Amino acid sequence: MDNPAEPLLRVRASVDAAEWERMHAAVIAMSCARLEVLHRRRVSRILKYLPKPHPGMQKIIYGLGATGLIVSALMAAAGGIPYRGYRLELLFAVFFIATMVLTYYLPAIEAAQNRRRPAFHYRIARGTANRVLKTAKKALPFDAEYRFFEDKVAYTCITGDKARLRWTLGLKGVQLQGDGFTLLYKKHTSQEPYGILLHAAPEVEAQLERLGVQPMAAMD
Repeated sequence: MDNPAEPLLRVRASVDAAEWERMHAAVIAMSCARLEVLHRRRVSRILKYLPKPHPGMQKIIYGLGATGLIVSALMAAAGGIPYRGYRLELLFAVFFIATMVLTYYLPAIEAAQNRRRPAFHYRIARGTANRVLKTAKKALPFDAEYRFFEDKVAYTCITGDKARLRWTLGLKGVQLQGDGFTLLYKKHTSQEPYGILLHAAPEVEAQLERLGVQPMAAMD
């Protein structure tokens, strides 16, 4: 036997095609929400090291760029600044032009990225859902039984009158509760879950926490 001791908690859930589709959609939704949160956190960390935007910043950049182009033109008219086969005044002019063009199109670029991000996140989230529920889909229909012991969890897949022990593990990391399942992550900042528990028992959260699998920090 995998463990002769009586489990501290035993939970069992039936999973058919309809339930699988429901959980698949729920995992996608949760993963999309998490990806958006992680994106905002990354942007927030980057913005901390950048100067705060000024209402007239665009005009200032245009003014500096125009001044730079005028200076570059005057340098070129005076014979230029040759350096190792390059004309520095021309490089300066290219830099100022590129800066002004980027400044002009930056709002449109950001808007396009914001429009496309939900679809991009959805594709990633769908891949996540397919991966963590791949084994479950192959076994449909079945019952998922989890037994929680002092230091590990045992998962048994039951199809018809056949019960097969899939794994016995000492789980770790953090947990994120869903409707009828629990996603398991290696750490709070992980983008992808490493596993899923299929159940509808509220007691599972406490048992996982007892094993050291902490609840995921609130997604802000």
